[in-house]
Amino acid sequence: MQRALFVAIMKRASARVIMNACNNQSIILECAMRRNPWLRLFLSYLSVFLFLSASLSVIFLAVIGRNAGREAQNANQVYARNVIKTFDSWLAGIEQTVIRETLTNVQLQQFFGGDHTDETYSSYLLYSRLRELLSTVNSIDSFYLYRTSDLRILSDSHMMSLNEFPDSAFINSYMTDNPGQVSWFAPRNYKAGSSSAAQTVVSLVMGIPFNTAAQGLIVLNIPLYSIQDMLQSIAQSDIHYAYLASSGGLPFDKTEKDSRRDAAVLVSEKTGWALHSGVKDAKVGSLLSLFSNSWLLAVGGTVLAALILLFLVFRRNYKPIDAISNRIAHFIRKDQFAMDGDQFAFIEAAVERLIHDSQLHEEQAARDSGLKKRYLFRDLVTGTQYISQNDWQEELKKLGLPQNCHSYLVILVEMDEYAAFEAAYSEHDRLLLKFALRSVVQEMADSYRFSVWIDWLSGDRIGSLVFLDEANYDALPDTLRMCEELRAWVEQYLKFTVTIGFGDAVQNLASIPQSYEAAAQMLEVKASAGSNQVITHETLAAKPAFALMEQLPAIHSMAHLFRTGSKEWEAVFRGIFATVRTGLPPRKTITDLADYLLLHCHGEIGELSEEAVAAWTPLYAELKEWTVRYSNVNELEEKLFAGLSRMFNELARQREKNPQYTNLDLFKAYIDAGLGDPNLSLNQISEHFHLTPQHFSAVFKELQGEKFVDYLIRIRMEKAKLLLETTSLSVQDVALAVGYVHSFSFIRVFKRVIGSTPGEFRRQAGGD
Repeated sequence: MQRALFVAIMKRASARVIMNACNNQSIILECAMRRNPWLRLFLSYLSVFLFLSASLSVIFLAVIGRNAGREAQNANQVYARNVIKTFDSWLAGIEQTVIRETLTNVQLQQFFGGDHTDETYSSYLLYSRLRELLSTVNSIDSFYLYRTSDLRILSDSHMMSLNEFPDSAFINSYMTDNPGQVSWFAPRNYKAGSSSAAQTVVSLVMGIPFNTAAQGLIVLNIPLYSIQDMLQSIAQSDIHYAYLASSGGLPFDKTEKDSRRDAAVLVSEKTGWALHSGVKDAKVGSLLSLFSNSWLLAVGGTVLAALILLFLVFRRNYKPIDAISNRIAHFIRKDQFAMDGDQFAFIEAAVERLIHDSQLHEEQAARDSGLKKRYLFRDLVTGTQYISQNDWQEELKKLGLPQNCHSYLVILVEMDEYAAFEAAYSEHDRLLLKFALRSVVQEMADSYRFSVWIDWLSGDRIGSLVFLDEANYDALPDTLRMCEELRAWVEQYLKFTVTIGFGDAVQNLASIPQSYEAAAQMLEVKASAGSNQVITHETLAAKPAFALMEQLPAIHSMAHLFRTGSKEWEAVFRGIFATVRTGLPPRKTITDLADYLLLHCHGEIGELSEEAVAAWTPLYAELKEWTVRYSNVNELEEKLFAGLSRMFNELARQREKNPQYTNLDLFKAYIDAGLGDPNLSLNQISEHFHLTPQHFSAVFKELQGEKFVDYLIRIRMEKAKLLLETTSLSVQDVALAVGYVHSFSFIRVFKRVIGSTPGEFRRQAGGD
């Protein structure tokens, strides 16, 4: 009993010791939390953090499941489109094979449209030919021909009437419902003969002639298993399945399960059949979808509970937050805060970062304001957006610009050779130079006491809107002088030059785009007028107007001389561009002229040998690029001239390589000697040189670059022009002198080649 009493006393003592230890631990933890309030905050929000983390994990998994289902469906759509496209291409290949044979097989055409009196052997040959051809298409099992003229069928190398043919019902149905159309028919039963077994086939029916079936039909039968094998070879996939169904929705393969959930059903544009496809094992996708849908309400409830719990914990621990608010208020008032290393230091750092971000936002707002100002300037100058007069005046007032002026003037400053400028300088240097250019434009305007609004309109063009009131309306000469000083200063101190387009003064804000268009038009003629200058209407008025159509005869003549190997093409080419420089046409007109010139050369060279065309093709593409990339008309002229000179030398080299090249002068001498002979012809000259007419004609065209007949007419007309200009011979005598017995034939040819009658030409030339 004493032992039992001792044990009981020891147990009570142990329990008291344990209780005291627990109380001491609670006291220690409470003291630690009092000394470190951040620990109490951490433990308070830890449960909320864990709760929200779990919730977000569930949401993440749900979103993953939903996205996986959508991706699977999208992948199946792509898979189905590829399958149906490849399948239609295969069917189209079969159609093209039949169409090509129909158009080229004479026996087939005779079968449908020829004499049918004795055609046993020809029908056998025709069937054998078609069987041999269609054997190249492994899928075609059988075919037959139906002729409407006598209602006969050609099948298996023998003829029979339509009534005797087992497939007559199908033919009658087609002729009633789809006469002439190229049609693919869904699986049907087909028997080639009364004794043969029926099989399931897919049929292609084509009318002869196409789209009419007036002469008959071609029917090709493809076994259904071949269709299915081809589909499976196209659609082979471990993930997706695919099967075909008729337009009525019946599957080609009766074994397909109706329980499948098709993810995509696409209809073939060629056959009207439907391709059904989906995922072979849809359980995974269904499970993910079920997971997403079933947890949606649970996640919503979780978030709501977390918000409530967060609110309760926040109210309980609000006092430390209030202390932080007081310290922040003190920091703002005193503009300083002593860091003592307590638990709120990280919050103070966050507040400082917040102030820093606020400053960044203010800077961004300033940049946005500058961008808005630039867009407003573009809208006002170019007229891209309609804004009323009152609204514009309000915007100008905000910008500190004059609202009511007597007139407005747009001046455009464009940097020359901008592509070379970009290639020569880094981005940093380009920004500095462009900043300097904009600054000097502003300073020039300020020095002349002009109110201006200046901004960049594009990478290489500055727009300047000058506000002219009644006091300085007559100061247009000063604006021209300011532009000239600006141009000279840029040329002297910056590393590039500028061209300045001077617009027209307009009376109201709505007409400012007209002044901009006038200034832009001035810059358009920079290509012909030259860069590094101020271009005004007076600059254009001092030059004669340029007419592109008037240059077409010269272009045609130059291309002809170029093809025929005459060095005179160079003088004509230079003359064309000399005319361009005197007329100051806009850039688009110069580009059109260069395109016409290259197009005529392209046509002339296209009539030469294949070797000449092969040498010209890459050069033509290169020269076409220069019609877009040139900066001025001089550069364009030299680039085109250099390229054409290379081609001219290449053509000369090809002519000299011809063994007959040494005979060209003999050919021309013979023609010149017999120019007045009416009997001079291709047969006569070819016989003289012991060549066939065909051989002589081919050799002459290759060497001279033009046909013999055209060359003969051209030199006769050139001699006729010379006689009409330098002699008083009658038209009849001139005709006889150039080999025309009848004057009316001479007059007709002369007018066709020269463009006027001999009499009109003589009067225009000042002859008698």
